[in-house]
Amino acid sequence: MGPASALVWPLVLGSTHEAQDGQCETIITPKTWRHAGVLADDPALHQVVAHELVHHVQANARTGAAWTSHFPDKHGVRISRDGLSYAVEGHADWADRQVTTRLFGTPASHRTAQKSWRYRIHDNPVIRRLGPSREAYEQGGALIERAVELLGPPAVNQVWEDISLLPTQAEIADADAWAHRLRG
Repeated sequence: MGPASALVWPLVLGSTHEAQDGQCETIITPKTWRHAGVLADDPALHQVVAHELVHHVQANARTGAAWTSHFPDKHGVRISRDGLSYAVEGHADWADRQVTTRLFGTPASHRTAQKSWRYRIHDNPVIRRLGPSREAYEQGGALIERAVELLGPPAVNQVWEDISLLPTQAEIADADAWAHRLRG
């Protein structure tokens, strides 16, 4: 564990990656969930699980050489790293709200769960900068929500088949422009 990991771990509720065998795996630690208040908040627990499971679906939906390459530009595709992060996390954020609304009648938010003193100490701008971008979740969720509102899920889900459809930096701030491009 590197120095950044030692500071960020209470803020990371789950991490989904490709395993050595090519399958997805999600790493969670109950200790982190306890500090984040998730274990004592049933809707928040469901939200976090749904969010990470969406990453499994996203990974299975990604097709084409550009998605599987660490160098999509070698396939003629220029992408914004922010566009990737905002689409992946924003989509999972949007989907976990859909799931928890169906289960509990309202979207859940782990951010409202009672946090431990350790979590609160680590949740500051200096340390948060080393970990996941809150904007990727929040603004990305709003981006996906607006595009789904305008076009429906099938149009938005095109990004999993065509990496060139990921939002540009300008489109992250203008969801209508991204939706217009998705519309074709």
